[in-house]
Parts: sequence; structure tokens; C-alpha cells
Amino acid sequence: MPQNQVSTQRPFFSAALRHLRDAETLLDVGPRQSPDQAYHLVGFAVECAKKGGLSVDWADKAMGHSLDLVDPWLEELILAVDAPTRRAPHGLTLDPNGKLSQWRPTVRYDETGKHNAKEVEGAVREAQAAVYGLIGDRWAAGLYN
Repeated sequence: MPQNQVSTQRPFFSAALRHLRDAETLLDVGPRQSPDQAYHLVGFAVECAKKGGLSVDWADKAMGHSLDLVDPWLEELILAVDAPTRRAPHGLTLDPNGKLSQWRPTVRYDETGKHNAKEVEGAVREAQAAVYGLIGDRWAAGLYN
């Protein structure tokens, strides 16, 4: 693997872990708990992990800040040219019925109190599985160390 590939992945994976840790903390701070901000961050954790798992440098920009690729053909193209992502058990898609399925970057504008802790805890669990799964896949394949 080219050296620039590893350097491309590290910042995304680092950011994913930071966003996930911050979301977990915001759900566990007693009276200062902030499920709304936790929900905001948990989506970005998954977004960064997905981008970090890509082996083609241009694909992360094509994804934007979405958890879903805007066009299905783009996902097919990325998977066609990105063998490590195609082979990985934790790919680009999330459970369409999961708690994160409704996440969009615009949740940062939601009214305070819209997201309750129980709902967000489910989203955090999904994000943990996705983030740790994506990083683990890449590490097991020798693509990230």
C-alpha cells in the first residue's frame, strides 16, 4: 500500500474515535448530559470511520458529510475500484432501520431537547459497532496500524 494511504486514514480514524468518545461522554455527565450534542457527534464518528476505511483518495470527498452515499452508482464505483472496502465485513452501508438511519449533518440545527438519551444511546451503540468494526477490518487486513 502506498505510504500516503496510511496517512490519509489516520486522521479520519483518529477523528472518528474522538467524536465517538465525546458522544459517549455527553451521555454520561449527569445533570450536564447533552443527548442532542451526542447525537450530532455520533454521526460524524461514523462518517469519519467510513472515510478512513476507503482506499481511494477521492472517495471521501464524494461522500461529503453524509452517512449514505448520495448516489447508489457512486457506492458501486467505489466498491469496484476499492478492493479492501469491498472485502471488508463492515462496509459503507448502515442498517436502514437503525437509530443512525435518520442522522443528517443538519441535526446540529435541531431544537434542544429533540433527542432523548435512550434514543441516542442506541445510536451510540450502532456507531461503536460501525467505528470499531471499520477500524478493526482495516487493521486485520494490515491496512492500518
